[in-house]
Amino acid sequence: GFPALDRALDGGLYDGFYVLGAISSLGKTAFCMQIADQLAQQGRDVLIFSLEMTAFELMARSVSRETFLADATPRKSLSKTVRGVLDGKRYPHYPPAEVTHLAEAKQRYGSYAMHLWFREGDHETSLDFLRAEVARHIRETGTRPVVLIDYLQIIAPVDVHFTDKQNLDRIVCSLKKLSREQELTILAISSFNRENYNMEVSMSAFKESGGIDYSADVLIGLQAKGAGKPGFNIDEAKRADPRELELRILKNRSAALGQPISLRYYPAFSCFMEG
Repeated sequence: GFPALDRALDGGLYDGFYVLGAISSLGKTAFCMQIADQLAQQGRDVLIFSLEMTAFELMARSVSRETFLADATPRKSLSKTVRGVLDGKRYPHYPPAEVTHLAEAKQRYGSYAMHLWFREGDHETSLDFLRAEVARHIRETGTRPVVLIDYLQIIAPVDVHFTDKQNLDRIVCSLKKLSREQELTILAISSFNRENYNMEVSMSAFKESGGIDYSADVLIGLQAKGAGKPGFNIDEAKRADPRELELRILKNRSAALGQPISLRYYPAFSCFMEG
C-alpha cells in the first residue's frame, strides 16, 4: 500500500521472512499496522501477534488514522488522537461534526477489519503458540494470512539456559522455517541496540543476533532522516511533527537495494505518508 516501498520490493510482499527494525518509539509498530490495514483493504487476511499493545489500542490507532486521512479542514480540527477515540468520557463534549466524522472513520475501519485477526500476548508467548495459531487460522478460514509479529525480542525464550542471542537466533530460524513450510509472508518487528540510536541504520543495529540479518529474506531499517550525520540529535528528530523518516532496505534476496524511501510520520494519528 506504499507505492515507493512496493516498487523497492519489486511488487510488494511475497512469501518469505521480512524484518523491520527501528529504535524505540520511532513508529515501527504504527508503520507495520498501517501496512496491515492497507493489506486488509485489499482483502488479505493479516494475523497480528501483538505482544506489547492491546488489540483495542491498535484498533484505536487505525480509527485515529482514518479520522486524519479524511479530515479536509485546514487545521485537521476533526481528527482524533488514540485517546480521543478510546476515551468515551470525551464523546459528549464533541460537536456534532466531530461525532459524525468519528463515526464515519469507525465505519470505514469496519469495512476491512474483518481481515484483521488479533492475538494478544506477552513475554510468555511461545513459538509453539504462534505456530498453532497460524495453523488454526489456515484450517478454519482456508486462507494463508500475512503474519505480523510485534515484536521479536518479546517472544518467550526457547530454552531458559540459552543466552538472549542464542534464543533469538533459534526464534528467527524457526520463523524462517515456518514461512517456508506454510508459504507465508511473515513480517516481524525488531528493536535496535541503544548504541545505534544516533547512528545511521545498518545491519549491526539489529539487537543481540546475527541470525536476523542471516535468516531474513528482506531486512528493512526505519530511521530519522539525517541519522548519523554531524549534529544529529534523535530527541529533536522525535519532537518534530511530522517526523521526517527514512526507510532503508538493507537486504533483499530478490531485488536491488535501491535508494532510501522518505516518509512523513504524524505520531498523534499513527499515520505515515510517503514523500
